[in-house]
Amino acid sequence: MAKLKHSKLRNTQILFELLTRQVAADTIRGTETSPALRLIQKYYKPGTLLSKELGLYESLSRQKYKSELKAETLLREVLKARRALDAKCLSEAKYELVKEIKSNYSIDAFTRTQLPDYKLYASIYNLFESNTKAKLTPEQAVNCRFSIVEHICGKSTKKPHKVEESKAIAEYKKETEEVRLLAYRLLIENFNKKYSKLTVQQKNLLREYINNVSNSDTMKDILITNAKVVRQNITKLLPKVTDRVTVIKLKEIYKLTKKYDDVRLVNENHVLAMLMYMELIKELKKC
Repeated sequence: MAKLKHSKLRNTQILFELLTRQVAADTIRGTETSPALRLIQKYYKPGTLLSKELGLYESLSRQKYKSELKAETLLREVLKARRALDAKCLSEAKYELVKEIKSNYSIDAFTRTQLPDYKLYASIYNLFESNTKAKLTPEQAVNCRFSIVEHICGKSTKKPHKVEESKAIAEYKKETEEVRLLAYRLLIENFNKKYSKLTVQQKNLLREYINNVSNSDTMKDILITNAKVVRQNITKLLPKVTDRVTVIKLKEIYKLTKKYDDVRLVNENHVLAMLMYMELIKELKKC
């Protein structure tokens, strides 16, 4: 029996995750109207088939039970609800969504993002597809069900991975304090070209990054502290923001800053992203 192949471009949850991350990326780049946001509003609005299927994915990815029996019952009920959806119309909606994504973004770059729950989403997709017309091998069926039930019961199947230090950071650690100070000044100048003057918080973050580039644990603590401050500001700003697009961006940034807790090795991308978040908060406070 031929194995059912998972397709991330047919996976409703993965497409949604990639679109929300693209909204954040567009925001950081200064894109005024994010195509990804428009696609979310069009294809995932309440009542659409993609929105309904997304809700089924989220039932399995977010619900937690201690009992495997409850987890199995939930899985059975979700599969039953999935069978009630119009498979043909759902497939057509995904086709149209992917077509629009390809017309706005490089599909290779768009799908390059690594998702922490990819294996879970793939398992759900495979069961959903086998629930209609495609067939799983016995091994696939067992593995998919096992992955989903284990996730619902909180039994992680993920293996820890070793994070390698980038060559740039390794070389940077060897430099003298004078070189680090020069690099810091260049960072300030380059950032100022695009984002006017840095705030005290932004300057402090850059300074700490330069001074603690060889101490990942210290830098991680600094990033986590700044992330908490950003979330606190977002919590205060959200009730005052009336623009729906800005609300979605803020909520996505709120979720992204929580991921700093899981960072193993801080790099320049983490720092740059945090600087961008701070910049957005600064601009919103002016309004």
